[in-house]
Amino acid sequence: MRTNSKYIPALTIPLLAFVIMSMGFDNVYAHKAEIIGDYKIEIGWDDEPPIQGINNSIELVVTYATESEKQKETVAAAEDANSEDMVHDEHESTNEHDPMEASHTEDKHDDVVNEDHQGGVPGLEDTIQITITLDEKTSTVIMSETAIDGIYHGEFTPSSSGHPVAHLSGMIHETEIDLDMHPEEVEPLSTLAPLKQIGHGIEPNDVQCKTGLELYMRVYEGSAICASSDLGERLMALGVVDYF
Repeated sequence: MRTNSKYIPALTIPLLAFVIMSMGFDNVYAHKAEIIGDYKIEIGWDDEPPIQGINNSIELVVTYATESEKQKETVAAAEDANSEDMVHDEHESTNEHDPMEASHTEDKHDDVVNEDHQGGVPGLEDTIQITITLDEKTSTVIMSETAIDGIYHGEFTPSSSGHPVAHLSGMIHETEIDLDMHPEEVEPLSTLAPLKQIGHGIEPNDVQCKTGLELYMRVYEGSAICASSDLGERLMALGVVDYF
């Protein structure tokens, strides 16, 4: 059956909107979040995933937590406390050979209806300090508020791959902040193809290759290529590549 062309825009516009929304939220997806008092704190990278040696920024998002988010945090904290108490009671019971077994009743909570976003918290660039520890090196990140209330950026180029730890300290109004958070893992530079590395400003002779590959120079372009040693030798014999 032939599709009537006049209906195509009506179908395409909602689909396009869905794709744009998905792209917009993708950047925040990997952010880690904590509820502290009346506030929700999220931290991550402005450009995800972060790549070793590629310019990036730490992104801090501070918003007013919804009642649903605060309730979930309270329940999670209570469950953690109950779990610790159970382990302690079981340990004492084992040591004293108490025949009574500890019992635990899990409270069930109805899901709270999703609430509208409560808005960002501005004016915190001078009241919250952030340090990033990566590969045992600690750096202070200078945060600046963006045009959107509650969103702050601080330039940081990860010099190595691995799992960073962000330490936040200071005040959000009357609430003291002192916690460690874990932004997304920094991936090695070799994750990117040689031409993409060069496109990010990496010199051809500084390109990093994946394990098992060696770096060669394209003779006629001066750019870089990663290849196995066998392939590299064949290309060298043909005069296509050479060592830097």
